[in-house]
Amino acid sequence: MNSVALVGVIEGNLNNINMSSGALRLLEQEAIKCFRCWRKNGGALANIDIYCVCITKNTPSRYCVDMMNSYDVTYLHEYMPESDRFKNGWWNKPLACSFMEKNLHHDIIIHVDLDMYLLRELQVDFNINSCLVYDERDTLHERKSNPNSSLHNYRPFNTCYITAKRKDQLFTEWYNCLKLLEQDTTLVQEYYSDVSYDKLEEAAMDVLGYTDNKHVNIIPVEDIMFGETYTSLSDMSSHHNISFHHHHIYNQNNLNKYNYIDNDIQFRHML
Repeated sequence: MNSVALVGVIEGNLNNINMSSGALRLLEQEAIKCFRCWRKNGGALANIDIYCVCITKNTPSRYCVDMMNSYDVTYLHEYMPESDRFKNGWWNKPLACSFMEKNLHHDIIIHVDLDMYLLRELQVDFNINSCLVYDERDTLHERKSNPNSSLHNYRPFNTCYITAKRKDQLFTEWYNCLKLLEQDTTLVQEYYSDVSYDKLEEAAMDVLGYTDNKHVNIIPVEDIMFGETYTSLSDMSSHHNISFHHHHIYNQNNLNKYNYIDNDIQFRHML
């Protein structure tokens, strides 16, 4: 049986690259809930090794670290000066996961964004190189590929869920591809008619998985989550593979905007 590790990437509530005006997003509380749900609902994977890494100077609070420790999560602060130039916190993910795959011994590494809360054990194969894709509805609002590019007939990747064979160095390939796209705007324009800076990290997964530049075969995964800003649970084409509820936690949660409690209950009634 393959040895498996879960890896999350974190910054602090009050000091993170993605901070903006408006309601404060509580990244630390999201991390705590993510790991609590994994330990509770992970089934055969509930007791795997879990790591949470910060590669910037924006470290989480002592309280958060202690709470993660209480769920047997290994917290690592591995500051990487390269992160200082990032204008978007999502770029932390490929660099941090690249570091982890070079330093862990596990056969399989699962990466989830920390706003992904496991409601039941995984229903899909995790012993492969795979990445979630946006569904047909969400794809309409995502980055636009050029009609003549090799990306055009594929749904874009959503990097909030990735599984990787460590020996294939998928995360390192992902980060290298991101750097390539950052440096070569001509290449970006070859593939996309519209893609923003904050979507380049996911675009790099598209290029890695769907074009002639790919060095790793990445299997698209569908319909494993529902949640805030995504297709509503009632409108999803299939519920069989759902394992995650994806939503944010704010200092001023507005259940009128997105009622995660009601959606949790609705999903459990479908089981």
